Amino acid sequence: MANDPQPQLTADRVVVQFERGVQFHPVLREASLRLGPGDVLALVGDSGSGKSTLLRALLGLLPLQAGTVTWQGQSVAGLSGSKALGFRKDVQIVWQNAAAALTPRRTVAQLLEEPLRIHQLASGPALRRRVEAVLAEVELDPSALLYRLPHQLSGGQQQRVALARALLLDPKVLLADEPTSALDPATALSLAHLLKNRVSQRGLGLLVVTHEPALPVHVGAKVLPMAGGQIGAELAADDWLDHQRGLWANLLAGGAGASPKRP
Repeated sequence: MANDPQPQLTADRVVVQFERGVQFHPVLREASLRLGPGDVLALVGDSGSGKSTLLRALLGLLPLQAGTVTWQGQSVAGLSGSKALGFRKDVQIVWQNAAAALTPRRTVAQLLEEPLRIHQLASGPALRRRVEAVLAEVELDPSALLYRLPHQLSGGQQQRVALARALLLDPKVLLADEPTSALDPATALSLAHLLKNRVSQRGLGLLVVTHEPALPVHVGAKVLPMAGGQIGAELAADDWLDHQRGLWANLLAGGAGASPKRP
C-alpha cells in the first residue's frame, strides 16, 4: 500500500479583489505558494502588500475571484462536515493581536480546554493534564496562570497562550500573522526563538507574515517577498536581511528611490 502524501496547504494563482464603490481593487494577483510539514516560510513586505489577505485566503475566510486554495489536494472552499473540522484542527493560526483573539471573560484554562472538547481529544483528568503540558511547552507556569483572565496577562504571556492554543490540537501547519509586532524587542526575540524551537521539534510547517526584516532569520525561514499582491522569488533569510540593511544604508546616506521593504 502506497504511503499517503505529506499534507500540504497550497495557493495556486489566487486572485482576491475588494469592492470599492463601483470598482474592484485587486489585493492578490495570482499569488502561489506551497506549505507542508517541515517548511518554514515568511511572507515579508510593506503594509498593504497583501500578506494578511493571503493568510485569510489560505484559511478559507475570503472568497476568491480566481485560483484555488487546497489542503491535501482538496479545495478548502469545498470542505464540509468532518473534513472541514479536520482542516480547522490541522491548520492553526496565531493572530497578531492576542488580546483581541482571546475571549476576555474566560480563564486561560477555559480558553485551552474548549478546543479539546470541540475536537473530542481529551476529557476528565486528561483534559487538564494536556492543558498544563502545552502551557509548559510555551514556557508558562500552569499553576500561576490557569485561572487568570487575558487582561491579567502581559503581552508576551497573551501571545504565548495564543501559541499554546494553536499547538494544543497537534496541527500539521501553523500560520502566524505578525506574531511579534505588538511586543517589545526582548519579548519579541524570545517568542521568535520559542516559535522556531516548537515548530522544529514538532516537524510543523510554518508560514509567518511579517513586515520585520529580522524575524525570518530568528525563526529560520525562507523569505517570500511580497509587493502589490504578488509574491517574488524566494530568498534565504540572511540574504533578505542583508538586502534590507543595504537599502537602509542607502537611505541614510541620502540615496533616492529606495524602499526598505522590497527586493
